[in-house]
Amino acid sequence: MKKITFAVGDLQMGGSMRVQSVIANHLDKKNFDVSIFSMRKVKSYFPLNVKLTYAKHGITKLQFYFILIRTGILKYILKKPVDMTVIPTKKMVTDLIEYANNENVDTLILVEQWAVVAKELKKSLPNVKIISWLHLNTKIYESFLYGKSYSRLKDSYFYSDLIMVLTKEDQIHLKSLGLDSTMVMHNPLTIDNHNSKANLDSKNISFVGRIDFQHKGLDYLVEIAKNLQEGWKIYVAGKGMKHEEKKFQKAIIDNNLENKLLWTGSKNGKELKNHFENSSIFISTSRFEGFPLVFAEAMSFGLPIISMSNSGSEEVLDGGKYGVLTRQGDIADFLSNLEEMQNTKELREKYSYRSTQRLEDLKLEKIILKWEEILAD
Repeated sequence: MKKITFAVGDLQMGGSMRVQSVIANHLDKKNFDVSIFSMRKVKSYFPLNVKLTYAKHGITKLQFYFILIRTGILKYILKKPVDMTVIPTKKMVTDLIEYANNENVDTLILVEQWAVVAKELKKSLPNVKIISWLHLNTKIYESFLYGKSYSRLKDSYFYSDLIMVLTKEDQIHLKSLGLDSTMVMHNPLTIDNHNSKANLDSKNISFVGRIDFQHKGLDYLVEIAKNLQEGWKIYVAGKGMKHEEKKFQKAIIDNNLENKLLWTGSKNGKELKNHFENSSIFISTSRFEGFPLVFAEAMSFGLPIISMSNSGSEEVLDGGKYGVLTRQGDIADFLSNLEEMQNTKELREKYSYRSTQRLEDLKLEKIILKWEEILAD
């Protein structure tokens, strides 16, 4: 039985973390011995039926808090280039190498920031298959996420036996860098099976995402809410860092949007189900996405999707076939399409049907089969 280890940052709340936990759990039910190695010493937010091991020199919750403060000071006050995510240290790399040797790991799957150290890992573990699994638009790593470590990441790409990306655009970008060992691996629908349908007569619009102004385009969302048709409301489910949450709450109050833009905190299970059921439209204003899991979740309720264009939304909606794509950052364009959807139930029904069609490609069983093929080699 092949031993597979996912090296992750952590498994706290987030769409990509949920996908990681679900994939690991399901592969463990197949002919694989699966484990997870985390660089942060925090419990998984999601249920796991596989072994979770922390790096001996991993980051505690308090250490992570101070790293965030230091990063914020360096980037926004001192204006210095920084990594917007924590890169594994030399000691953490040594911890993973020791773990892989002790456990006789056959395949290491380096999730996100662990891909930066693929070179070091491959040199120490030449007989271990190295797969880098990237969860964001690959160009964002260069332009935003890795202010200090992008050249190191780019070099490490060549030491991965396979790089898995979320979109065709990402694959094309990596191939332009001379990387042919790439493949597109979509995120699957991970929400529990249900027979619920959205209320297309509702005047509620749903938004689900981390409270993060830059990434999720919450500044755009505020402007959209200010111009919302009378009687309609946007319900926002999600949480974020405390300073981002305070900023969002202040924006709602300063713009007198308490009755139009309703932030209800994080939701899962029955609460999230009710959130989708009571809506007639799902919207996204993100500046960038990898392959947004929440789209598939909303689609499973038959919700029509309207999203600002980015590589992730374009991939899920197949260029606009399965939902409405608007120009990135163009509030007027978004509002025009939103108003048409609000005013025309037939249009909502049309895209509701297309949402359910798209789900056939994103079923967990299909995605797991692809994983099995990769890991069996």
